[in-house]
Amino acid sequence: MKTFIQLIILFSASFLFAQNYTLTGEVMEQNKALPYVDITLSNQDTIINLTTDELGKFAIEAKKNTYKFEINYFEEIVFQKDIQLNNSIDLGKIEIKTSTNLKEVVVGAEKKIMERKIDRFVFNVENFTSAAGETAMDVLRVAPGLNATNDNIAVSGKIL
Repeated sequence: MKTFIQLIILFSASFLFAQNYTLTGEVMEQNKALPYVDITLSNQDTIINLTTDELGKFAIEAKKNTYKFEINYFEEIVFQKDIQLNNSIDLGKIEIKTSTNLKEVVVGAEKKIMERKIDRFVFNVENFTSAAGETAMDVLRVAPGLNATNDNIAVSGKIL
C-alpha cells in the first residue's frame, strides 16, 4: 500500500511540472526542405535557439506563454509570427523565400598599367589617370623605361 501511495505522489508531481508544449514545423523553399536554418522562440523571459535538421524540420519544447517565433537565414529574418503556446502546435510547412533574382550582373575589370608579355612590356595609357588631357610627349615622359626629353626618346639608353 505504501508503494502505491508513493507512485501516486510521483505521477501527480510529474503532472504538475510537465507543462511544456511542443512547437513543430518544417521550413521549405520552393517545396524543398531547407536544412540548417536558425529558429528562435523568445519572449521577455526566455530565448530558445535551435537549427532545423537536414530535412528542414524542427521541434521546440517550451512552457505555456506567448512567444515571438522567427526564422533566420544568414542573419536575416525571413519569417516572423507571434504564437500563443497553450497546447502543442504543428505549424506545418512554412514556405520562405531566401533568394533574390538578379536582373543583371556586370563584371568589370581594368587592365593593369604595366603588363609583362613574353617579348615586351606593355604600358596601358588608357588606365593611367594622370594621362588625361596630356600630350603624347607628356605621357612618354612618365612611361617606365623611357627617357623623353625635348624631341628625343631614349629606350634603355638607345635613341630612337
